[in-house]
Amino acid sequence: MRKFIPLILFPYLEAFDISAIFESGYLSKLPKSAGMALVILFITLNAVEFLFLVNCIIWTGKKLFSEKDNSYLLRRIINVKLIQIPAYIYIFIVGFLLFTLPLGFIITIICFIADCCSIFFTGLLVSLFMGAKLRGKEISAKFAILHGMLSFIFCIDVIDGIFLNVRFKEGEIRRG
Repeated sequence: MRKFIPLILFPYLEAFDISAIFESGYLSKLPKSAGMALVILFITLNAVEFLFLVNCIIWTGKKLFSEKDNSYLLRRIINVKLIQIPAYIYIFIVGFLLFTLPLGFIITIICFIADCCSIFFTGLLVSLFMGAKLRGKEISAKFAILHGMLSFIFCIDVIDGIFLNVRFKEGEIRRG
């Protein structure tokens, strides 16, 4: 599970980013050099997180396609989805509550994009899992495409992930 830490932290970093945008007005009260240092630190933190996130996705993709019994990775991906739920809720609430403000529509769009980015990365991993299972001829193309698409839809991705977790039990497909 340690390899998935960048993926787990991604929506929480986005929530922190959204909160930091609200507090950015206070940067003018700091000396210019301190304000610039905070901005550089902020950008660097996000860039490093993104690089670790890409590394996590590449590592997982390699594991999915190289191992015959890779169902344990699905369980970890679903756990990541479940751990990310509080960040999704926070981002959704912020976007919903600030919608009525003069610039609230822009903030709501930013929150929506942040949620979509998080769902994209975990959905990508589930789709890679489906591709690996399809390649191993363990599932049908219809099943892989359906669940690959469902893994990118807000709320349905978690429900579908739990269904898949039950369906693929420690390398053993329960035929039904």
